Amino acid sequence: MHLLSEASPRISQDKVLFELTNLSYTYPNGTVGINDLTINISRNDRIALVGQNGSGKSTLVRHLNGILPVQQGALLYDGEPLTTDIINQLRLQVGILFQDPDNHLFCNTLYEDVAFGPMNQGLQQAEVDHLVKKYLAAVDLEPLMYKPAHLLSYGQKKRAAFAAILAMQPDVLVLDEPTANLDPHHERVFKELLTEFNGTLIVIDHDLLFLYDICERSIVLSNGHLHHDFSMHELVGHQQALHDHGLDFNFRFSCCGQHQPAGTHHHHLPHTHDHNNKSHLKKASGESILLE
Repeated sequence: MHLLSEASPRISQDKVLFELTNLSYTYPNGTVGINDLTINISRNDRIALVGQNGSGKSTLVRHLNGILPVQQGALLYDGEPLTTDIINQLRLQVGILFQDPDNHLFCNTLYEDVAFGPMNQGLQQAEVDHLVKKYLAAVDLEPLMYKPAHLLSYGQKKRAAFAAILAMQPDVLVLDEPTANLDPHHERVFKELLTEFNGTLIVIDHDLLFLYDICERSIVLSNGHLHHDFSMHELVGHQQALHDHGLDFNFRFSCCGQHQPAGTHHHHLPHTHDHNNKSHLKKASGESILLE
């Protein structure tokens, strides 16, 4: 497992972890979720997955641990097609934080909710207990560990669900709108935990500053199609791409080095900005910088 290991390298390895080739998915009501997607996700990639609502982001990530089946095209994990055995392996190694935290919280207490994953991984009780307390403490919920989830606020539920995912020590971490309904302090807590995570990270979010600090690569979807595969540095400097996909906003760049639109290369370039610099982007007119 790769969680919170301070010494691991941040640069993505060359080995392809997920290989999507012409992947398409249509829901039973006829809605097209994704259409002819071809994307490689390498081990230790740190990806911001962005696009307008309905662009296919959630559909894509739900393929990555077998929640949605492959209808058309191909999806390989570590070079293998998604057989039943591989899907079972994926569900142990890929942690997904859904938008709705209630999808993760169904036991009598927070302790049981967070312990559920590690117990199903076959860990010993002492290790389960350690992981539960470690990650509830990390999200400031250890004092509430014996409370039922229905007594929590939405933001507290979000933090509890995150702790439940972290306690499984996934190799791949996928988060769908992780900052929704979080106060600034706990958004910083999430950011710190994700910065320290050294596995493969895929984040769907609308907060540009949050994404810029934790991700190195950006994948832009539109109407189920892949439209851009940029470094994060390229994305924030590519005004036309942001505008074309409804990601336009008013801001200026102070230390990104991008005052003019970047080139229109549709490939993944190395990302070199400093994740420890907390003032990469400056707000214009005091407004929050959000991808919408």
